[in-house]
Amino acid sequence: MDPIDDLRAFAFRLQQVRSVIHSFQPRVPHPPLLETPAPNATLQSPSKGALPGLRILREEVNRECAVLERFLQNPTRSEGSPCLSANAPYLIAVWQELVYSHRPIALYRNFFPGNCSQGRIPHGRKLSSRPVKVDVVSENGARWTRVNTIKNSRLVMEFRELDSYLTSSSEEEGDNDDRTRHGNLTCPTASQELENSVLRMARGLLAAAAANLLPISGHVPQVTLRLTRLNPTLVGDSGVEADPRIARTVTILRDMGIDVQLGERPEVLRDNCREVQQIELEPTSNINLDLSALIALVSDITHAPLPRSPDEVQARFKHRKLSSEDVSTGRTLKTVSNHDNNETYDTAHDTGRRSTEENEQTRALLRQVTQEMRKGLLQDMYERLSSLGHTSNVKFWTTQEARQRCLQIVAKIGGPREQRRAHALLAVHDCSRPSEAEERRSRAAAEAAYWGDSRYPLGYLPLTPVHVLSSCHAAAPNSKEGSIRAERISPPSSSTYFSSLSAACAKLLVDNTNFQPCTQRLIVPKEDPPGLGIPQDLSIDSLVDIPPPTLIGAKLTAHTVESMYAGASRGWTTLTANRTSVRMFLKEIDKRGGLDTSQHSSNDTTATSPAVIWLVEPRSLAEGMRVDNDE
Repeated sequence: MDPIDDLRAFAFRLQQVRSVIHSFQPRVPHPPLLETPAPNATLQSPSKGALPGLRILREEVNRECAVLERFLQNPTRSEGSPCLSANAPYLIAVWQELVYSHRPIALYRNFFPGNCSQGRIPHGRKLSSRPVKVDVVSENGARWTRVNTIKNSRLVMEFRELDSYLTSSSEEEGDNDDRTRHGNLTCPTASQELENSVLRMARGLLAAAAANLLPISGHVPQVTLRLTRLNPTLVGDSGVEADPRIARTVTILRDMGIDVQLGERPEVLRDNCREVQQIELEPTSNINLDLSALIALVSDITHAPLPRSPDEVQARFKHRKLSSEDVSTGRTLKTVSNHDNNETYDTAHDTGRRSTEENEQTRALLRQVTQEMRKGLLQDMYERLSSLGHTSNVKFWTTQEARQRCLQIVAKIGGPREQRRAHALLAVHDCSRPSEAEERRSRAAAEAAYWGDSRYPLGYLPLTPVHVLSSCHAAAPNSKEGSIRAERISPPSSSTYFSSLSAACAKLLVDNTNFQPCTQRLIVPKEDPPGLGIPQDLSIDSLVDIPPPTLIGAKLTAHTVESMYAGASRGWTTLTANRTSVRMFLKEIDKRGGLDTSQHSSNDTTATSPAVIWLVEPRSLAEGMRVDNDE
């Protein structure tokens, strides 16, 4: 092909790239978060803003387009005429790698190599300490792609230069090495090492990858080398066989662990042509309940008959007024759980509200009842869990600390029916093994106590009893250091989301210097009496006084992190009503590499995946705020 025609073809392709690159936005995959109800704006992993390095690629494409356009306006001039553009094929190839890549996080990023002891670097060869350039960093950092547009002719020139050097060295040493010298002119012997710029690039990439491990998994990034214009078999369209050392170079690259890709992508893929696989989330058969979920499951809002009209909604709860004493002291008693964080209940704060203003907590209860009228929490749980088969196969779990804190909270501010449900849901048998008949009677008594006065039928969901995880299993305490080991626990699911969240939780606990494992924070209570006698009320005096929550950062507590870790480390879906903590967990995962969807590699348009987190709207303890409450 005529060189001018080549330039016109490159100019046309670059103009295609320029027309779409300004609107390119990398797709941020949705986290495996099952939200009920589905919100208008799905809670996603925090956005990282503009893709780092994309602006540089845009500028280079614009500049190259301008250069080619100016030259093609007068291609016949001889003075100052450029040769065939060497930069256009590279820019086109980088763009192709970007739009084909999964979860790109950076372009044109430099990494520094470290002391590589992977056995991939030949003995005695020194590695440069200069930074190594990676064109596209994708799959949340797990894949590095480098584009090399070297041609067969350029690589053959390197071979000839090396041959010339070896030939002159052999002549100086005499004729004793004549046979070896002649062998070098065609192909190096097995004892001689092949060397060229492509292999040097690959060694630098491997050394940098070994020195820059992934933050969560600790794995070495996979290096992909895209050789767009190298043909190890033929020289262009001539039909002439290529130098065998080119094929040997490709073989050596693959033996080093490099993912070698030959040739260009089929075409410059436009961003809007990419098809995104739809992922259907479903909960696991084992459900981990955090504190906010336990509160929601015993709440009067969840179980009470629904109002029949908006007027009945307004009339259900007491519209408390702040007394002059409350206003003057600035102190109120929160009688229900916080909308996002069920951990602080009796608090002094500056309200700044007049005595005639409606209580904030009443408004929160009204919102929750309205939400319950749209779709009940238990109804939604039943429908989603029924997709797994019979709901009797589902088991519910919680941590020891979440259980104790729930019982303490319900004892303080819950109504009689809420206290009865909490005791039935979270009762623990005595140490002696009951007979099978006694166990059946105990379960039946717990079910009757939990579902009593509920608008749902007896046994609607297999909630009772909630199984309690021992704290050591939930957070793996290190007895020597009194801290949490950030050990990797392989979940039963193939999804990488569970391991990512588990590692992020473990790292949060390790990084918190004031953290104490829950086994040290809690005073283990006495076992409940044999059987499940259902008390008329849950007395605060009968419960162990639990210390205030230990904060990890501004918006997370230690037991919240431990609860999430307990589910993620086992590959179980965690049910929570704490939206604030979910948002914080997503930020932590995003800081440590983000969420990956690369395990979904089937060709189907729809795939199923276990939900790591099941986020529901909160239901507060509301029985004490009802107008018809006798207290």
